[in-house]
Order: sequence, then structure tokens, then C-alpha cells
Amino acid sequence: MLFYYFYLAVFAAFVIRTLKTCFYHVYLWQLKEYRFDRFRSFLKTVEGKRLLLSPISLIKWVLLLIIFTYPKLSVGAFYMFWLVWLAETVQVVRLILHHNLRFPKFTLKSTLIILLVFSSQFNPIIFSHWSAALIFGPVLDKLLAPAVVLAVLIINIPFSVIRILLNYLSSLKIRRGRPVVIGITGSFGKTSTKEFLYQLLCDNFKVAKSPQSINTEIGLSLYILNNLKRDCDFFIAELGAYEKGEIKKICSLYRPGVGIITGIGNQHLDLFGSMENLINAKFELIDSLPQTGFAVLNTGSPLMEKINKMAKTRLRNVYQVDKNKDVRNLRIGKSDFEFDYRMNGNAIHFKANLVGIQHLENLILAIKTANILGVPSNILKRKVTKITPPKNTMQILHSTKELTLIDNTFNVNYQGVVAGIKYLELYRGLKAVVLNPIIELGSDSESVHREIGRITGNICDYLLVTNLNYFDSLKKGILESEKKKTSILHINEKEVNFIADFIEPDSVVLFAGKEAAKWIPFFKKY
Repeated sequence: MLFYYFYLAVFAAFVIRTLKTCFYHVYLWQLKEYRFDRFRSFLKTVEGKRLLLSPISLIKWVLLLIIFTYPKLSVGAFYMFWLVWLAETVQVVRLILHHNLRFPKFTLKSTLIILLVFSSQFNPIIFSHWSAALIFGPVLDKLLAPAVVLAVLIINIPFSVIRILLNYLSSLKIRRGRPVVIGITGSFGKTSTKEFLYQLLCDNFKVAKSPQSINTEIGLSLYILNNLKRDCDFFIAELGAYEKGEIKKICSLYRPGVGIITGIGNQHLDLFGSMENLINAKFELIDSLPQTGFAVLNTGSPLMEKINKMAKTRLRNVYQVDKNKDVRNLRIGKSDFEFDYRMNGNAIHFKANLVGIQHLENLILAIKTANILGVPSNILKRKVTKITPPKNTMQILHSTKELTLIDNTFNVNYQGVVAGIKYLELYRGLKAVVLNPIIELGSDSESVHREIGRITGNICDYLLVTNLNYFDSLKKGILESEKKKTSILHINEKEVNFIADFIEPDSVVLFAGKEAAKWIPFFKKY
């Protein structure tokens, strides 16, 4: 009877670890938009390598090898495999208690993938006795990850057909309504620029914009079909890309008349393969504009020189925006900034109730574009005072005399992280950053995180990372900084409680990147 309950516990452990592992793998694929190139890039990181080569995974492979090659030792190997499942179940309980269990969003696509994987994992057991899991389980265990990959591949096929149909219908709707499509692309700042421009135009024109950070062809198609009205004057579309040709494809569907490039950086460099490919991919927006259209370029951003030169040979109307040349008398506060911006030969004074100077580049791009489209400078001056940032973008969530919490979890890129860290210099108390390390930087990954470490080392007391990707590079950067004042830690509840003891008046914590969002409630109680 004792063995019966043991085997029953092993069966339950097999089911629990299968559910947990399946949900986690589908979560990762969903995070990478079910793209094989993005998932391949993830596998190069510490977290990705751990997925393939964790100690538990290696132990299972050894045990499976023993089961198939050494019959005399197979019984012991089976028992060891079962004990590993029981240990994994204990780990699942710990993850639940610490709110660390990861699930995908249950959309139609993710649900279909999960059902396919469950079918491959549980069918051999459903059509036989439950105890069959003890025999077939070790093989099924190691086939789970390939089963998820195969399910993603299978489900991608019908969804690709649906995408083509939706693209055709949405492009037809755009051509019939004939709004001026304003395309916005760049390595950073797309969503902020889109939101700012929308707010500057919406009172003078009938304007629509792609929602949130949706910037793919399927996301744009769904919005156009479900929400775009026929009498719209302007449709502002954020355009994202992970490889050459993607922006060109979107432009061929919606034919933008205005193009804005917010800047060039090394975001997603690993997917593009080279900086030249990345620059050429962003230029596809400018190359798709008609001769009657115009481009607005952030020429103050490094690496924009080539795009600026190519744009001038392609279009008659190319406008440059450079904060270093056009902005004067900049004053930065904790919750606002003021500046003079030269427009049409005159210096106009603006005040923006925005947190962080990283908004400045995106704001003046929006101001310049709105002015070209017909919004007078006096109206722009008034509107800028009321402008608000996108959600989770340098927003003050919680503020007392003791502690301020700043939410910058919407996205994470080098420029935004550095600007956010430098903003913390305005505070006198404890300074801490909860950072989701940046991915898909390719060969620049180590140097970028090292530079973040150097900047952090001179400003912050603590750098708390949400995962161990590029931990060593961040640490090296801190040690290379002039002040070396930052302690770097892998965040957990114990570390949060430890840091809380050092909170003093005018302390601040910045949360950078999506993974950092889950730690906001832990600091709010202080």
C-alpha cells in the first residue's frame, strides 16, 4: 500500500511538472511573439542557456541514457527520475508561494498550442492506466520542449493565412478612407512620440493611432478593421521590425505620407545581424514615402547621419530635429522640465509636466511634426503643458517624503535605462534601480551592460537585477566606475526587505523593464 501511494504521488508530480513546464515554455514563446529568430536570440542569454542546460535537465538526460543503454541499472534510473519530479513539484509550490510562477496570456493562439502539447503529453496515458506515466514519463518529459516547438510551428501556419487576409482587408479600408498615414519607427521612443503627436493633433484634426505598443502588421490590421473611422484625417502608426523587409511590407500595405525616425540604437541588433542592416531596415519607411510626403528625423541621435543623407537624396522635404542644436535654456525638475525650442525662426518657451529628460527628444519630434501639419506654435505651447506619457513610461507611481517609486517598465532599451538612471541624481536619499537586463543586442550585449554598470556605479546605491543575464558585465562596469558605490544583487524578497532598512527621506527606486514590474508592490509597502 505504501508503494501505491508513492506511485500515485509520482504520477501527480509528473502531471504538475508537465503543466508548469508547458505553461512556462508557451509563456516564453508568447513573449517572443512566436518568432523563431527571437527565441533563438533568447537561447544565447544566461536564462536561455539555463533552459537547455540546467542541472536538473542534464541529470534527466543522463538518467534517460541509462534507462535505454544499461538495462540492469534502469530500475534505479526510473526511481531517480521519479524523485526528480517530486523535487520539481516542491519547487512549483515554492514558486507559487513567492508569486514567481509564469503563465502565458490565454489567447486563442496560446490555448491551441497548449492543447496540442497536452495531447502529445497525456494521450499515451489517457488510453491506458495512469501508472503508464511512470514508464512513458521520462521520454515524454524530454519531448515536451520539442512538442512546444512543433505546436508553435503547426499553429503558425493557419495564423499566417489569416494574417494575409486581414492585411488585405485593412489595406483596402485605408485606401478607401484615404487618411494621411504617419509612420513612426526607430530603435527607441516610438510609442512616446506617437502618443505625444496624437495629443498635439487631436483637437485640430480627426486623428487615430495604433494602440499601446502594437506595431506589427497583424496588430495594425486588427486595429484598422475594428476601430479606424472613415472620416479620419490622420492615422499615426507605430512600425516595428526585427529584420529587413518588415517595415517595407507594412508600408506597402498602408502607404504612409509622413515618416518619423526617432533614432538608431542597438536594440534588436542580434536579430538584424549588423548595424548596417538595422539602419537600412529603418530607412525602409523613408524609402516608401511619396515625393509629396515628408520625413522628420532625430538627427541628434548617433548613427542617424547615413539615414539623413539617404533621405535628402530620396525626398524634397526632410526636416531635422536635434535637441543639442535646437533646444536652449533647459531646466529639469523631478516632475517637469522647461526649455526653449526654435521654430520658424523664433524661440518658443515650452513647459512639459513629464518625468525624465528622455522624453525631450520624442516631444520635440512630435512638436515639429504637428507644426508642419498645421498646428500653430501658440496652440502647441498650451498643449504641451497638458501632455501625458504612455502608461508605464517614467511615471511616478508612489511618492512620499521618504520614498518615490518610478515606473519605467513599459520597455527597456539602453537610451531609456541610462536616462532613467541619470534622472535619479535629482534625489538626495537612497537610490536604487530594479533592472530587467536588455536582450537581443547581439555583439554589443556585453559592452552595453558594462556601460550601464559604469553609469550606475557613480549614481546608485543598489542595482537589483531581475535575472542573471549579463550580471558579470554589469558588475564589471560598476567596478570600473569612478565612485564604485553600487551594490549589485539578484532581486528577491529578502533583498527588498534588506534595502528597505536604508530608506531615508527623498529616496527613490526606478523600475526598468517588464520583469521589474512585479517588484513594485514589494516596495510600495515602504
